[in-house]
Amino acid sequence: MFRLKPCPPDFVDSAPAHFDNQAVVCGTPEQVFDVVTAIEHEGAWFPDFKQAHWTAGPPGPGATRDYRLTYLRLIEHFAIWQRGKHLAFWVSGASLPLVTRFVEDYRFTPTADGRTHLRWRVAYQPSFFLRPLHPMLRPLFARDFRRATANLVAYCRRLYGPGASAGLDS
Repeated sequence: MFRLKPCPPDFVDSAPAHFDNQAVVCGTPEQVFDVVTAIEHEGAWFPDFKQAHWTAGPPGPGATRDYRLTYLRLIEHFAIWQRGKHLAFWVSGASLPLVTRFVEDYRFTPTADGRTHLRWRVAYQPSFFLRPLHPMLRPLFARDFRRATANLVAYCRRLYGPGASAGLDS
């Protein structure tokens, strides 16, 4: 594993590279938060997800998670865990030397019609090894996060949208 530098949640505001995806999602902020944080739902919306497990502490602030995609393994540290409001984690280890710092920040805001406005920001600092390839790879990473956002919208529509027969309990 390649070690990454610790990264405070406010790195999303100053990172040299970032993605900012926003969407209106069916479900309350608490329901959408629960889908985003539940490992058992991850494969339904995040591309290339393989598996994850909590490695330290129960899910919440201070917890760590081993997260695996088809092409990458990450060690995530959850810094902010405010159910239905705000979630942020940073990555301390990665199986590929792509970045030196990485953080994800999710904001959940209720809408007037009972759905959730989600703002999902991903911020990172490319590693020395990635810099020459970054202009070519950045659009692929951006596409994956856009696809994940669209998949989350579709998945929550099935769970909580009009005519949904089942949902995740809050």
